[in-house]
Amino acid sequence: DKMCTKLSSEILALSHADTFDEAVTEWSLVECVEGDSFCLCGTAIQTEYVIFNRYTEMVAVVGSVCINNFMYGNTELVADVERRIYESVRRPCERCAVWTKHPQFCKRCEHALEKIA
Repeated sequence: DKMCTKLSSEILALSHADTFDEAVTEWSLVECVEGDSFCLCGTAIQTEYVIFNRYTEMVAVVGSVCINNFMYGNTELVADVERRIYESVRRPCERCAVWTKHPQFCKRCEHALEKIA
């Protein structure tokens, strides 16, 4: 796959390691944010996975497809991504503390945040 090849070469260029498999272990997820941007492979993305290399102190942005390809050898990064994604879309309700996608409106307790005029 052309994108995977480009990702591999870009990651290697930003890493201390000599192989992609070794390079994967140097990186950790810093942030997962929504926003129109471009992946390290050149593809337009809507979700940015910002990764950091602890040896070279380089930062890179990759998309969801590449982060999944990139993470295959790094179980620690996989768990971190999954936790951050879960936390980015769900929050405890401000009133009853049940986890919901909309913390300002919870269907369980029917809490709704009213705007004060």
